[in-house]
Amino acid sequence: MKNKFTGLVFFITAFVLITSCQSKMEKLYSHAKKLSKSEKPEDWEKAIKEYDKIIAMKINAREYQALLYRKLGKYSMQFEHWNDALKYYKKALEILPNDGVLHCKLGVCYSQLSRSQIDKKKKMELVQKAVDEYKLATQLTPDYADSYFGLGIIYFYVYKDYSQGIKYMAKVLKIDPRSIDAHFALGRFYYEIGELNKALEFYKALLSLVPEDDPRYKKVKENISKIYNQMQNY
Repeated sequence: MKNKFTGLVFFITAFVLITSCQSKMEKLYSHAKKLSKSEKPEDWEKAIKEYDKIIAMKINAREYQALLYRKLGKYSMQFEHWNDALKYYKKALEILPNDGVLHCKLGVCYSQLSRSQIDKKKKMELVQKAVDEYKLATQLTPDYADSYFGLGIIYFYVYKDYSQGIKYMAKVLKIDPRSIDAHFALGRFYYEIGELNKALEFYKALLSLVPEDDPRYKKVKENISKIYNQMQNY
């Protein structure tokens, strides 16, 4: 309830600010237009300065719009409304086309939408769009780990390119050595390809990363026990 109230306050505040900004721009434009019709060169210079103010205000308004679209995208993702999130992140990217994080979020949306797609061709088209967005994100924001994580999951589970999937996931740990999600993923990856010693290595590392009161700690212990049992049976 608190998050919804905070979000509502934010959007009301943003609306008031943008409306106020628009009213101020209209006054500046009217004044600049009047000055530009003057016969005095000094008035023309004043008009140029007024137009500069208008341009700066419009740039600020567009940046604020991008922030709102970003927040709407994040809000939609919380409820797994992937089509809505996709729409909002695309709108944000129209304003900030070189924002790597936004491209990564777009990749997440395409990836999630591909999971519910029954038609195999359309499914793979969505997967490819996700990959394209993730890769573009790695170029624009090389140190943003989520992009590599998304690529690792797709290459391992969808493309069945296990070595490439592992390489991408290992890149996550280079950026964030304490990433719990990446340790879990690599533990699972190595387990699925039968490299139990390496799988065990990553699960053991999780014992010092996951708090004991975290529900995932129990899962880590179970996975370690499972691997030990399998190794004894070999």
